[in-house]
Amino acid sequence: MQQIVATNNEEDLEKICAERGEYVQGVFRWIISSCSAHLVSLSGDRRLASMGTAFQFLMYSASPEREQAFATAKRTHGSFFAFHGSPIENWHSILRKGVKNCSGTSLQLHGASYGPGVYLSPNASASLGYSKVGYRLGIKGSNFGSVASSSRSGNQFISGEQVKILALCEIIDDGNIKKTGSIWVVANDEHIVTRFLFVFLPQSPDFNETFDKASRCNTTDTNFQSEISNVMEKIKESY
Repeated sequence: MQQIVATNNEEDLEKICAERGEYVQGVFRWIISSCSAHLVSLSGDRRLASMGTAFQFLMYSASPEREQAFATAKRTHGSFFAFHGSPIENWHSILRKGVKNCSGTSLQLHGASYGPGVYLSPNASASLGYSKVGYRLGIKGSNFGSVASSSRSGNQFISGEQVKILALCEIIDDGNIKKTGSIWVVANDEHIVTRFLFVFLPQSPDFNETFDKASRCNTTDTNFQSEISNVMEKIKESY
């Protein structure tokens, strides 16, 4: 995959794919063409420094129509930010459809102790638990062992020990958010849009340091809120 990503011309891409198997190029083309998400790698002052990781992306997974409806609702109710973590195998769908409320369906992976809906948190540390960061990795202070391993879902195709993914979402503040401590539940998934994507590599030498830094982020903290606003303004100026 690293070779494919680093390729900058069609001829080399075809050669690399052909070496890997008859269907590799077709699968790769389908993955790219079927993803309508706007995903841009961020660098420099367009990253959220507080999140630690260098692998940060602007992520707009909602359709233009859904973004327009979100903007209309935002003018009426306002909005806030919260984190959403999910196992690696779920991000193929999230990139294409956004964060969805799967409560009560066959796609539900975890229990619904706080009611049906999409589970988010102002604390990055809580949402990182659902990304399986800290699970069986021996990270000091990690208390995420109670979160079920993603391998039990039956649809894992990449080891959760290779990459962990976390999203920072914007949510309509319509007064219908169920907040229980650091667990926030949103029943209406049309009121959730992704804004940033963060990738963590547990095998990297600086993972513990990066994890510790990210885990301290809280969207209710005014300094972090200002950082989000400043970065989003800089990104808007780039387009």
